[in-house]
Amino acid sequence: MGMPALKLDQENTVEESIGEIKERLVRVEMTVEHIQDGVSELKADVRHLDQKIDAVEQKIETVEHRLLSKFDVVVQAIADLRVGQKNERVWYLLQLLGLLGVLAKAFKWI
Repeated sequence: MGMPALKLDQENTVEESIGEIKERLVRVEMTVEHIQDGVSELKADVRHLDQKIDAVEQKIETVEHRLLSKFDVVVQAIADLRVGQKNERVWYLLQLLGLLGVLAKAFKWI
């Protein structure tokens, strides 16, 4: 009589174990579904961020082109300024020589 009772307990424990395993399996499946949902949301967010990054890169490129064109204008203006300074120096030198010539005539050095 002790043996059949033991078998009944074992059968109950096996059935209970199967029930617990099924419950755990259901929980694991639900958790996996939530994880898959989260991963798909993350993928969508990454795609959205990629689009934003591409847009920012395009804006940076346009700003870079604008700055380079303005920088070229500034370099050209500096080059023109240097040429203008050379012309002004020659003009000032000629004026100084003319003034010295007038002074030399006035003091009868020439």
